[in-house]
Amino acid sequence: MRGRIAGIKKTDILRCSFFITWLLIIAQAVLSIVLLKNNYIWFFGLCFFLGGHLLVKSKLLFLDSYCYFGSLLFFVGISGVLAILTPLSKFLALMLILSFAFASMITYITHHEYFHFFIAILLFFVSISEFLSQINLIPFWISLAIGGVGVLLLLVKYFVYIKRS
Repeated sequence: MRGRIAGIKKTDILRCSFFITWLLIIAQAVLSIVLLKNNYIWFFGLCFFLGGHLLVKSKLLFLDSYCYFGSLLFFVGISGVLAILTPLSKFLALMLILSFAFASMITYITHHEYFHFFIAILLFFVSISEFLSQINLIPFWISLAIGGVGVLLLLVKYFVYIKRS
């Protein structure tokens, strides 16, 4: 039976995951507003828990779109919570770029989509140049040039890859 895991229907697992996710989201939102007195952390908790639910859905249904969006939301949630609760708030843009890179890499690893591999490598190099620009080791225009060259290389590689397919 392909529709069951350990004798439990996949729809029942998804339904339980959905209800648990929303219970966790509501509890986290109430706790963050009441205990932490922070009105912004609830959004990143929402991203984190919804991303987890979408990753479960991706694993059960083997869909790459849910895998990408779920891992993106998961990493955005982690990045936001880290930026709010630690003194890393000036690196939030860098952490969000890395969230896209990690989401693309996870999608490549689980579903073998080569386009996501190219995107992950490009975003990793863009995040390195952004980090070097933020700590004033290179000027912003050099960081922008590195990103532009990376995009051009990605386009060339992608069109060469499409031509071979």
